[in-house]
Parts: sequence; C-alpha cells; structure tokens
Amino acid sequence: MIIDEMKEMLHYERISTYVNKNRKDDMGAGLFYIAGATVINIISSFVSAAALWLNYSMMQSLSSLSSRQVISMDPFTAMGIDIATYIIILIIGGVVGFFSTIVGLSVTHYIASMLGGKARIGEYFFIGSRLILFATIVAFVLTILNQIPCIQCITSVLTLVFFVYTIYLFIVLTSTLYSISRLWAFIAIIAGGIAQLVVSMIVLSIAGILTNLPLGIKWIERMMESYSTMRSSVNY
Repeated sequence: MIIDEMKEMLHYERISTYVNKNRKDDMGAGLFYIAGATVINIISSFVSAAALWLNYSMMQSLSSLSSRQVISMDPFTAMGIDIATYIIILIIGGVVGFFSTIVGLSVTHYIASMLGGKARIGEYFFIGSRLILFATIVAFVLTILNQIPCIQCITSVLTLVFFVYTIYLFIVLTSTLYSISRLWAFIAIIAGGIAQLVVSMIVLSIAGILTNLPLGIKWIERMMESYSTMRSSVNY
C-alpha cells in the first residue's frame, strides 16, 4: 500500500492527481509523518557515522600511515567528541529539525495564502509532510547504498539529483493544493526553507552555547578545524 502511494506521489506526472485525491485537513497526521521522517533522518545520520568509523578502523589496521596521522583522521577524535556525544547531538538535532520543519511548512502555508492560495494549513501539513516522509525513505535507501564503495560516486550523484527533484515535486504539490502558479509556489517554498534553516541554526547555536556541544555555529567551526587537522596530518 505505502509503496503504491510512494510511486504515485513521487512521480512528476501523477503527483497533481494524487494531491487532489488525498486532500485532508489533518494536522495530527502531518505531525506524525514529520516525526517519522525525523526518526529516519536520525537513523540515517547514525548509519553514515558508523560507516565512517568503520572505514577509519579498517584504515587504522591496514594503513601504512603513522599513528599520529591515523589517529588524527578519526572523525570523532578530530571533532573532539566520542560516539555517545555524537548520538546526543543527533537526538538534539532531530528534535530541533522536527520543530523547524513545522516552522518551515507554516511559513510556506502563510506565504502561499498571501499569494492567493486557497488551502488550509492542516491540508498542507497532511500532504506536504507525507511527501517529506516518502522522500526521506528514498534518501535513507540512497544513504545505505552510498556505503558500498564501488557505487559511492553514482549514489552521491543520485542523492543530489533526487534532492533537486524533491524540490520540484514540492513546487508541484504546493501549486496544485493552493491553486497558485508554480512561480508563487516556488517563492513560498523558498521562504519556508529559509525560515526553517534560520530557526534551526539559531536554536542549535543557542543549544551549543548552553551545553558546550558542537551544535549550530560551533559545529561548523569544529568541522573546519577537523578538516584542517586531518589535512595537515596527511601532509605530515
């Protein structure tokens, strides 16, 4: 059942029909779908981190690099965190992501309404968050496939292409649901995306200051420091 719905909703020619057939003012279901997508994103991030740690462990046992080089290339050591801390960061990021997604969808709804859209916020949450959930499931599969060394280049390109494709589907969905042009739908989605990004960065940065964890701006700074450390160690 869910596979059939995913095929319909993720098809660029069928999504408009799917939206019109499945209009429902159900905010609760929408929040449930967002929560599901959040859990999948947390698991996906953990899988990526686990694969990165496994690659490091293999390199540690097989590489001819010096011990200083190998240790500094440990993604967790380079970031100055351990696995337990990373899991906490994932959970905090997931919670913030859940609420920032709500903000993003809400802003998109109000902008679309200001531009002449005729839909209720509960309808947008129901159908929009369902698309988010379906797209997250596909992204999770691509993350799993991306751990296979021989096809990483292909899956990386597919992930980027699917991200752009998902934005297009959101434009079609918003345009159909609100009965506005795709240009207005694009503007509303961009506004919602910016609001979501800003809220996430502000909240995570504040959380980073309060907990002394690498969150928000601190995460970006730590990543840059980590990259510099790993690069200098390889050249050592």
